[in-house]
Amino acid sequence: MKKIVFYTLAALALTACGSRKCDKGGDCAQTAKTDGDMYYEGVLPAADAAGIRYSLVIDYDDDNPAKGDYELTQTYLKDDGSPISSFYSEGDFDVKTGTPANSAARYLVMVPEVEDGAAPADTMYFLAETDSTLTLVGEDLSKSVNPGLNYTITRVTSLSR
Repeated sequence: MKKIVFYTLAALALTACGSRKCDKGGDCAQTAKTDGDMYYEGVLPAADAAGIRYSLVIDYDDDNPAKGDYELTQTYLKDDGSPISSFYSEGDFDVKTGTPANSAARYLVMVPEVEDGAAPADTMYFLAETDSTLTLVGEDLSKSVNPGLNYTITRVTSLSR
């Protein structure tokens, strides 16, 4: 139960601090994408909504494959799947490899940009389990231990809007 609360609070902290709210239709203006971008999407659990649709664009730096930029739209969903509200954030990420428990594990450490006067948003951590999936993990880089809760987003060819 503590893990559910942690992950939900982490997602809410990111959206409440340092993100800008989008319109009710869930349409967030995003910058133009290049061919090197990777798109991920999925619906993760939420405490105060039916779920949160994560739409993530990551763009690795051309000169350093362990760094890059990201854009994230989190859309809170009603029970029928329609959007309640959306939040957009962007920032930088680093790829970290290894933990004491798993030396081969790869993680994206996503640090959001902070607008002038805004409170800093929380860093997010994703485990790159395969080439096509990212799993939201806690600050300690561990996955949720709650069975039946899916914190994984999947690589897609383009993001749905």
